[in-house]
Amino acid sequence: MEQEKCNKCNTIKKGKIELRIIKNKEKILDELEKNMGIVRNACKKVGISPKTYYLWLQEDEEFAKKVDVVEWAQRYYVEGKLLGKIANDDTASIIFYLKCRHPNYKVKSEIDTGNSADMEQMRKDFSDLINQLKQDNNAKPPIANHTD
Repeated sequence: MEQEKCNKCNTIKKGKIELRIIKNKEKILDELEKNMGIVRNACKKVGISPKTYYLWLQEDEEFAKKVDVVEWAQRYYVEGKLLGKIANDDTASIIFYLKCRHPNYKVKSEIDTGNSADMEQMRKDFSDLINQLKQDNNAKPPIANHTD
């Protein structure tokens, strides 16, 4: 199908559906800003499904870049608020920042596996237990004598 061109400017005319999609993309970007990047709320305001939004995000590189700018602005805004609280000596904000951003304060998980001899013995015991269960499973259960 050949696309229709404008006689005045020689550009491709866009159909009504394309224009509606372009307008909705602009609206969703606006709503994302207003709703702090919450996709579900922004989609509801514009009247599109989140599935449509994510499809646009996947298929339209220019739209995706604009969404990235909105998300960056949101992070910048939130980090500014956090740093403002830190500047006002808010202890919880200071702790949160340190746990998230400073390696010496990050929450660490420690797993004590013991020495390798202990681990090897546990593997052997577990293997023996599995073999015993297999043997028991292959043996026929005894017939129970019931007296009523």
